[in-house]
Amino acid sequence: MKKLFPILAVLALFASACQAGSAQPTAIALPTAMPIATTVINPTAEIVSGGDAGSERVSQVDGMPQAFIPEGTFRMGALDVDEQKDEKPDHNVSLKAFWMDRLEVTNGMYMLCVQSGSCEPPQNFKSQTRNSYFNNSEFNDYPVVYVTWLQADTYCKWAGRRLPTEA
Repeated sequence: MKKLFPILAVLALFASACQAGSAQPTAIALPTAMPIATTVINPTAEIVSGGDAGSERVSQVDGMPQAFIPEGTFRMGALDVDEQKDEKPDHNVSLKAFWMDRLEVTNGMYMLCVQSGSCEPPQNFKSQTRNSYFNNSEFNDYPVVYVTWLQADTYCKWAGRRLPTEA
């Protein structure tokens, strides 16, 4: 379990706008001296199998590299000296295994969804520093920008994935 937390922390840094597959959380019994609250995320999701923590695969829909996150329980909430009101109370969260995108969705990946007719183009085809960004092949491997939450959700559904939860 001690090795699982650093792996999850590193993979979370590489998380993209989509979370692969669906995950069905199940509470895991933990030895404890006092009762604790456990949050269960997405109880209706399908069970995902894959392999060892950090196993990799590539989505055949959009070419997104993904990493396998095994099921486990972690402590979520106010765990530091700078705790905020909305982080309380800290609690255990159990997640079933899932596949997570390792990178942000790129202009090229998002363009595949637009070309299929499933997604709307971004609100702007420029970036903060370039007048031609989304529709410029020079930036196909750069993250897509100026998409709304609804557009991101539509993309994830098209790719067979979903947006991640806070957990």
